[in-house]
Amino acid sequence: MELSGAAQSWVDLVLLWIGFGTVVGLVANLFLPAGQPNSFFGNLTIGTAGSCAGPSVFVLIVKPEHFHPISPVGFVLAVVSAVLLTLVCRIAFFAAQKIRGKKGE
Repeated sequence: MELSGAAQSWVDLVLLWIGFGTVVGLVANLFLPAGQPNSFFGNLTIGTAGSCAGPSVFVLIVKPEHFHPISPVGFVLAVVSAVLLTLVCRIAFFAAQKIRGKKGE
């Protein structure tokens, strides 16, 4: 199947972000290992969210002239952001479990 140039560019970009987000999610998972391994989609979601959030916050605060989110600096920012997102998700999960546990008593 042949795609137009613009469509092929979008497919390449989406696949690049999926790959980058997956790697970021796996690295973030190394810093905060869970009792059980996260699913592929969990790593992908947290990694992609971190890949978007970290560099975006950096650009809003620092306002660099030339910055590409898929770079070594962008990778570090994405991993830090993914670790923070993982912490927030775990805190919310444990808080929800605690609230459910109190209702069941």
